[in-house]
Amino acid sequence: MLRSTKERFFQAALYEVIGLAILTPAYSFALGLPLDNSFVTMAWISAVVVVWSAVYNTVFDRLLLKWTGLAAHQKTLPLRLLHASLYEVTITIFAVPIIAFMSGKGWLVAFLADLAFTAVYFVYTYVFYLVYDWARPVRQRGAD
Repeated sequence: MLRSTKERFFQAALYEVIGLAILTPAYSFALGLPLDNSFVTMAWISAVVVVWSAVYNTVFDRLLLKWTGLAAHQKTLPLRLLHASLYEVTITIFAVPIIAFMSGKGWLVAFLADLAFTAVYFVYTYVFYLVYDWARPVRQRGAD
């Protein structure tokens, strides 16, 4: 009862497209950068995150199923909060160097920008996966 690789990449791409639409203008305004620079920065982060998202969610869901017997769409509130928290922490590792390089700002500014992203994305991640799991529940193989 796991999502297919194709489904994972669709899920990750949808997550990133919506996230880009939300965050790019805010990032541009907050750091005083041109919108095109902000879009390229966010696009780079998104490209990394699309790949990481598929890997992270597959590993998380396999461990969830192994340790609890629950499928992805059966996550409890505490498990959803853990899922979103761990996801955002791991994204910081990828995002801060990209932000520092693309913005020309220092590591502290990049880290603080990422903290702001994390706050927004924490809520967004929780809501996105809740809605996604409701709209596209995991199906047993052969049930389609």
